[in-house]
Amino acid sequence: MKIALVDIQSKSNLVINKDLSAGFGTSSHFGNNWSSILLTSFKRKNVKIPILMFGYLSSILTSRGYEVVSITNLEEVSNEVDLYIIYSSLIEHYSEIKFANKIKNSTNAKIAFVGPFATANPELFEDHSDFIIIGEPERVFLEMSIDKLPLGRVEGSTINDLDELPFPNWAPFDINSFSYNHYIKKKPFVSMITSRGCPYPCGYYCPYPSFQGNKMRFRSVPNVLDEIEYLINTYSVRGILFRDPIFTIDKKRIEKLADGIIKRKLDIEWVCETHLNRLDFKLIDRMYESGLRGINVGIESSDEDILKSSNRTFSIKSHQESIINYAEKIGIKIGAFYIFGMDEDTEKTILNTIEYAIKLNTTYAQFTISTPYPGTKFYEQVKDDIFEYNWEKYDIYHAVYNHPTISSEKLESLKEYAYYKYYFRPSWVWKYVNNRFLK
Repeated sequence: MKIALVDIQSKSNLVINKDLSAGFGTSSHFGNNWSSILLTSFKRKNVKIPILMFGYLSSILTSRGYEVVSITNLEEVSNEVDLYIIYSSLIEHYSEIKFANKIKNSTNAKIAFVGPFATANPELFEDHSDFIIIGEPERVFLEMSIDKLPLGRVEGSTINDLDELPFPNWAPFDINSFSYNHYIKKKPFVSMITSRGCPYPCGYYCPYPSFQGNKMRFRSVPNVLDEIEYLINTYSVRGILFRDPIFTIDKKRIEKLADGIIKRKLDIEWVCETHLNRLDFKLIDRMYESGLRGINVGIESSDEDILKSSNRTFSIKSHQESIINYAEKIGIKIGAFYIFGMDEDTEKTILNTIEYAIKLNTTYAQFTISTPYPGTKFYEQVKDDIFEYNWEKYDIYHAVYNHPTISSEKLESLKEYAYYKYYFRPSWVWKYVNNRFLK
């Protein structure tokens, strides 16, 4: 049996990364002015993240004797494929459904949809597929015969012991096309997880807990080290992005992981995302020694009252500034994430946040617009104020609901202004040139 893992990529003018935003996907629409277009072009050339779920499914299906291929093009429909597993995303779902309909109209193959968006909104995909995997799909394909899968919605089950998962199989994919070049120049590059779940209360608006759950599930440190070694030996991997929502939530565990990388002499550079409250100088030093070269952190807003109103667990400014300054001083690039249009935001608070971002002067900054993801409490709160029903606009760069104090036009213009103001400063340009070319 031949199985195709389908990641439709139909928008060459945008930066599509479906594994981001908890797997709902982003399309990095910075704006329409010349500076935004330039930044979009830069990101399109430097950031392409694999769908980690497909790496796991590829490994599981291959181990069960199936032939696995990868498809990204709308034209790649073949009578030789028996099952198409299509990854569902917010930002490409029209093309994904179009591809499913093309399969239905021209072949006898079965069609499955997987991913957080199909989990949150299965009704969108039911008329276009044979079955939809709700939740984590790995155990379904580990335990059920493909030809005996029931029609309709198939409930996936949470994998509590993540060490049960096989290491991802990247052979069917163009591994050399993956990149995280603004942090890691070395290739090949792939992504990994060491945990799933997030217990923080900002799951009110963040989509990670809605798909992965609030309970933390950890892989053992030896299992993670074995995968890094496997990736190096099998695919010559030189760079890794750890996709855990809060990588250092257990600091002692990450110390052991860093120690293991050093002890095994694993030549790897890596990036993670975490919370600033879960970092200290000692841990940063150890992670840097083991190959850490970038950290993504959520700042969201400079206003603590706004953070409190959105259930955000935040760091006091003195702590986050000292951690950021220290990390960047020793050679770790920081990417700071900001959200415009949170519950109590005003135009003034957003302008203050832009100025605070400039003050922090991290290597990278991301400015997005508050987005109500399906499955979150935030979505339920604002659903009566939603005016945009095109899910592909839910990409964290467009306003989709009526904010109580700021118009959608103003939110999008502030986002565009923030990118121009931040990245086209002489001090940032010099910092980028120095880091990129002179070190």
